[in-house]
Formats: sequence, structure tokens, C-alpha cells
Amino acid sequence: MLSQHDVKIAPSTYYDARGRGPSPRELSDERWKPIVLATWQKQRKVLGARKLWLRLRREGHDIARCTVERLMRELGIAGVIRGCQWPFGTARGREAEATGRCGSAGDQAG
Repeated sequence: MLSQHDVKIAPSTYYDARGRGPSPRELSDERWKPIVLATWQKQRKVLGARKLWLRLRREGHDIARCTVERLMRELGIAGVIRGCQWPFGTARGREAEATGRCGSAGDQAG
């Protein structure tokens, strides 16, 4: 099979990796994902990685900030971003960037 696809790897290495179970990191991630998601939802879905990490630490969970960032990316969640409401890649965003106004209360969004 490996020779058919021109893979330069020893068959013993392939079969060893195939038979291996999930890594400790994968097991840890599966343990942390529900905790991170529940905490984020409990905080009205506004916390970013840093503040969510601080909240988890305050609740007694020993988790690294970079782990929270990675899990948030995997779960597809993010904190609220203050400021501009439109991405600068859109026509409306470019207009807001040119005028220096980013969705303030005085803007007439149309």
C-alpha cells in the first residue's frame, strides 16, 4: 500500500502509528472542551481567550492560556470585539475606515 503511493516510510513505522491510541493532548482537549464551552456560554459569550482563561483559573481549573486559545479556535468560538461593526474588507467597512467612523451612534446605517 505504501509503495503504491510512493511513500518513503518504513512499514513498521506506519503500522505502529496506525495502532497507536489518542495522544495525551487529544485526551486532555476532549476533557477541557466542554468546560471551556460551558464557561464561555455562562459568561454571555463575550469573553475572549485571555479573560476566559482568567475566569477558568478563578474557578479552580489549571489550564494554560494557549490551550484555551487553541480550544476556542477548534470550537469556533470567539470573544466580542469592541469598535467597528463591519469588517474592513467589505465596501461598508472600507467606507467606515476612510471616514474614520466605525458604527458610532451618530452613524445612519443604511
